[in-house]
Amino acid sequence: MNESESMVRLKYEEQGYDVIHTGVPDFILLKEGEIEFVEVKYSQDELRENQRKVFNLLQKHGFSVRVERVPEINSSPLLEELNKEMNLDEMRTYP
Repeated sequence: MNESESMVRLKYEEQGYDVIHTGVPDFILLKEGEIEFVEVKYSQDELRENQRKVFNLLQKHGFSVRVERVPEINSSPLLEELNKEMNLDEMRTYP
């Protein structure tokens, strides 16, 4: 956070606002006047401490927050097939 952002954050915190700068969920869903927050995590991943704090703040203010669990991409049959088609089975480095 730069100095200008810190000044603005302090201004609003002094006015009683809960200010969120890091740990914001991946998606903000808007539909028919409703708002929901969604974080995407691999099956075994856990929320980081700053994400837990943000989730708690959002819930404190009455917002819906959830985690969508997805399988690890590196074990995906679709990814394996794509790697074969594109000949990406070996690691390559480029200048």
